[in-house]
Amino acid sequence: MNSGRFNGLDWRTAKWAITSQLAQTSSATRRTNYRLHDWCISRQRYWGPPIPILCCDECGTVPVPEDQLPVILPDIPDFKPDASGISPLARHEEWYITGCPQCGGQARRETDVSDTFLDSAWYFLRYPPQVMRRSRSIRR
Repeated sequence: MNSGRFNGLDWRTAKWAITSQLAQTSSATRRTNYRLHDWCISRQRYWGPPIPILCCDECGTVPVPEDQLPVILPDIPDFKPDASGISPLARHEEWYITGCPQCGGQARRETDVSDTFLDSAWYFLRYPPQVMRRSRSIRR
């Protein structure tokens, strides 16, 4: 869109046309990078930040409403994996089965939790509200 002679091209054709033009003007060199890999950011375990997604048979994938965040893990004594291969959270239907915020029907919570690499990247966000509260109380 608004790309001059590249308007209306499908992405594969546009990619080759743009890189060819850049190569002709010595602005870039065409290169293929094979080092990018998919990265699984979830784990089937009990501890960790729950992924705030619901799955409804009627509505499909639905985010947990903002007023229901953060999703709190249930206090369960048998959180260790077992031979069933089922996630520890999926074995606790009182937490796993919930209502769909869109249609009101039955929905299932995402039972994977965020990987430590993902949630450690957000670690610093734990502190700004505390710092803001302290600085306000000091000014008063």
